[in-house]
Amino acid sequence: MSTYNESWMLRRENAVFSSTLLVAALLMVSILFVLRKKKDVSCIYPPYAPFGSIDTMKMLSRGESVSYAVQAAKQVGPVFRCRLPFPGPMVVVLAELNAVRAVLNDKRSIKSKNIIMLFPSVQ
Repeated sequence: MSTYNESWMLRRENAVFSSTLLVAALLMVSILFVLRKKKDVSCIYPPYAPFGSIDTMKMLSRGESVSYAVQAAKQVGPVFRCRLPFPGPMVVVLAELNAVRAVLNDKRSIKSKNIIMLFPSVQ
């Protein structure tokens, strides 16, 4: 009877060990996948502004949008993304006049009608 219990315990230990290895391997693959995706995204999209989402909302709600854009442009460049505390579309800020003109005059880019009404003629 003891050999049966011993062999059963060995099979159980092997199964636990195999399951642990499988979970560890899946975890490593998923971590590598996430890191690879993050690396690819940083090459495609502009960098984030150096402020967190709460700081961004505080500055924008106090009417400090111009100083926000100037500070961020000094630290990361004239094109950057904003972190917002809610899900939604990506918010990209252009803090360079020639880039703004190019985007607003580009017929291929999709623009909101509200933006077009704010800037009827950018020459």
